[in-house]
Amino acid sequence: MGILLFLGIWGLMVLVTRLLGHYYGISPDLCLFHRLTGYSCPTCGTTRGLLALARGDWHQSFLWNPMTMVGGWMLAFVLAGRAVTGRMVAVEFTPLERRVLGFFGLAILVVNWAWLIYSHP
Repeated sequence: MGILLFLGIWGLMVLVTRLLGHYYGISPDLCLFHRLTGYSCPTCGTTRGLLALARGDWHQSFLWNPMTMVGGWMLAFVLAGRAVTGRMVAVEFTPLERRVLGFFGLAILVVNWAWLIYSHP
């Protein structure tokens, strides 16, 4: 239930932002981190990337935020596989594998964040 509430609030914020931009030329900055620091946060560009994806512009969606777009594509494939097969995807990792995955996940986050700061000043 919590995820549905979150998605509903997020969708409403996107709709209001788009309407304000379309009718009044106002582009509110919804990212608190960006408003306070002037820099992109690790997820900045995700909404714009999803909007580009909805228009069918895969390349532009990837450029807005590579990490969240690839993560979203992977999630979509997992959910499609679950819908087709009716099976849950379950993966178990050893403690060493978890540490290695955590290290690579942190490295991907840092590289993605550097890209966002460089490409979206």
